[in-house]
Amino acid sequence: MAGDIVMESSRIDGCVVLVLEDEPLVGLEIAELLTSAGAQVKLAGTLADAMASVDGLKISAAIVDINLGGQDCSVLCKRLSQRRIPFAFYTGYTAAPDGWSTVPIISKPASGELIVKTIERLCRSHQAA
Repeated sequence: MAGDIVMESSRIDGCVVLVLEDEPLVGLEIAELLTSAGAQVKLAGTLADAMASVDGLKISAAIVDINLGGQDCSVLCKRLSQRRIPFAFYTGYTAAPDGWSTVPIISKPASGELIVKTIERLCRSHQAA
């Protein structure tokens, strides 16, 4: 992901993206990538921080790490769904948690271009809703 060049056609200007990642360096890398593509990023390192962001900010899309040091991300997924905020999982797992099989999965490690294009698609679907 580091050093990836984001193509101009992959701009996500104006999108507010929540990134829930419990590995600080990975979270910062994703945040920097999305910021350089034009998004406003809210980086959360814990489930509690992510829940507060969903309740307090106008989020366009989210990237959710499935494995949060033993915490279940389902409560956040439910909240995002209730608020009609599209999201993708960013994970080393090959399958989504039970009940979330329709959510896109970005497999770790992923290219910056794939991450930005996924967020771009999610932001477009949020704007269309």
